[in-house]
Amino acid sequence: MMKWSYYKLDWKYAIGELIIITTGVLFALVLDQWRLERADHILNLEYVSRLKTDLRADFTHFKNFEEVQLYNKKMVLIALLNFQTVGQSINDSIFNRQNLDYSQYVALPNSQSATFREMESSGKLNLLKNQEVLLAIDEYYNQHKLLSGILANPVGEYRKIFVNTIPGVAYLDSRINNENLPDTELQAGLRELTSHPGFKAAVNSELHYTANMIYWLDIIRQKCDELLTILEGAYPDNH
Repeated sequence: MMKWSYYKLDWKYAIGELIIITTGVLFALVLDQWRLERADHILNLEYVSRLKTDLRADFTHFKNFEEVQLYNKKMVLIALLNFQTVGQSINDSIFNRQNLDYSQYVALPNSQSATFREMESSGKLNLLKNQEVLLAIDEYYNQHKLLSGILANPVGEYRKIFVNTIPGVAYLDSRINNENLPDTELQAGLRELTSHPGFKAAVNSELHYTANMIYWLDIIRQKCDELLTILEGAYPDNH
């Protein structure tokens, strides 16, 4: 009788040990899961913070690009048309090397997309559970990529005519030494440029291209601002 009682006592002890071990294992699994989720949450916030920084840089860069590069590009192209018409003398404030560089610029400015590319390539975009955020990110970066490809090719012959009329050696020297083109070289080059039979059509094409660039740059900037607003709403900086 005592032997049976002792046997039953062993089972109770074993069951108790099993419960303790099972509870410990489950607790460890829950703790590991919590740690993984916590690590993912922290990593998610780090990525979001970097995305916000990239977007703020994009917005400022795009705004400055339009106000400086594209403004000067328009100015020098229109000045060239007037130069052809009235045969005016060289205006150094307009016809300087930097503005002539701008007049040939093609394509949208680059976006700060390193964080997005890293998240996309590593699968970390899945950390962002908010569908509105994911859709806005996809729309912004993919639209910029699409439009950059479309606007990467000029529609006219302006650049070709430019390099065939502006003296290459003088232009090269001015770039290397960070100086303006010599007045005599510049005046001769501009007169040859504006007397080219395809000049007016090329400049008009470039002006149309620039108008398209300004239009799409404004759209991209709006998308950038919208995405930043969505991110800040879903992930406040004090989160």
